[in-house]
Amino acid sequence: MPSSDDAIEALKAKPYHGVFADVGDFLPLERAIVSDKASVILDTIGEGVCIVDADGRCAWSNRKMRTYPPEVFEQVRRICGQARQLFSTLQTSPGAKRPGSKKFAFGIDDLYFEMICSPVSSAAPATGEEADIAQVVAVVWDATSGKRLQRKIDAIDASGRELAKLDSEAVSGLTPPQRLKLLQEKIIRYSKDLM
Repeated sequence: MPSSDDAIEALKAKPYHGVFADVGDFLPLERAIVSDKASVILDTIGEGVCIVDADGRCAWSNRKMRTYPPEVFEQVRRICGQARQLFSTLQTSPGAKRPGSKKFAFGIDDLYFEMICSPVSSAAPATGEEADIAQVVAVVWDATSGKRLQRKIDAIDASGRELAKLDSEAVSGLTPPQRLKLLQEKIIRYSKDLM
């Protein structure tokens, strides 16, 4: 009779139409295969994923999360600690529902990141009370390009408003070359803001 590891390797090697096993044997096999597939998924998605425990330590992180600079990783850990406190407070508030996810954003140097934190409860006590928030799972992504694009859009909008504010009386006293020069100066000034 093959071991559980041998069976898992055989199941991974090629497809099967059926598997015969005792009920007690199949559950660990299924869990091992699901766990292996989950690890592959979490390590290949484009976002950083980590689990931070109640003591603020990173219990697990995927490959993408480990590629971020140490300052980013540290900020994520801090935010997860704050999120855990927030989730715990919300959970203990009278009439409050189980806390859901919360979105956060932060910048470090010229990088901008967004993240979503979700609470992970410990096993519920037998008393029927709500379980404690034991960990926080965070999904983190680099939102720098989106933030830069938004800044450019805001600068274009501001320049449009400034050009629209040109006082018609002040402009009417200018000659056409002077008007063009005024417009040119304003456009150049706002173009520099975009760069």
